[in-house]
Amino acid sequence: MARPCIGITTAHNAGQDYYYCRNSYIGGVRQAGGVPLLLPPLVDQDELLSCAGRLDALLLSGGGDAHPSLFGEQPHCKLGEFDPVRDDFEIRMLRLMIDLGKPVLGICRGIQVINVALGGSLYQDLVSQQPQSLQHQQGAPRRYPTHSVTVRQGSKLSDILGATRLQVNSLHHQAIKDVAPGLQATAWADDGVIEGVEASGHPWLLGVQWHPEGMWEHDQAAASLFRALVSAAGG
Repeated sequence: MARPCIGITTAHNAGQDYYYCRNSYIGGVRQAGGVPLLLPPLVDQDELLSCAGRLDALLLSGGGDAHPSLFGEQPHCKLGEFDPVRDDFEIRMLRLMIDLGKPVLGICRGIQVINVALGGSLYQDLVSQQPQSLQHQQGAPRRYPTHSVTVRQGSKLSDILGATRLQVNSLHHQAIKDVAPGLQATAWADDGVIEGVEASGHPWLLGVQWHPEGMWEHDQAAASLFRALVSAAGG
């Protein structure tokens, strides 16, 4: 049986002009039985359509900030690095995959892209805009969990993780503010920051704010997200 092909979006090193992805994303897909395919930003619509038609699922990886113009705001003074080409590509590819009914998993930046693409908004900087929040930009290596998350019982996410309470790693300074129409928040940190969303009107569209790719080698809940994505893609 052919193994499903999982497209993984990449980040751009502007200084040296190359696209890249952490090996942990690749390993997470491979251990789950999928074939990882790294996707540089595609601009041409025919290329996008051809790529979306060939992929079995899409993984929106972590990375820099989503530009606030995508949700009708001016840049906050704490806005980090952003890449308009990547923003445009990921949003267009996501919408194509949704139209095709194919599985999508968003990780960290990926959950934010899903929310923005569907009409939601973001906190541009949690520390300044939500000063009561926990530390979401951990100093520990990404393989270590640093705070708790509560997952709504009965959600697709809780079924996949096999838990409604778990410890996660945290490496972000932006987060979902207003949840997009068609999405439901299904996981929260103890400070109320949204840590998981899913779409009720799509067969398999999930986003998590933490980094399961950094933990799957020693954490079954993290590994289960990759297995569920590959399984939904036909693996």
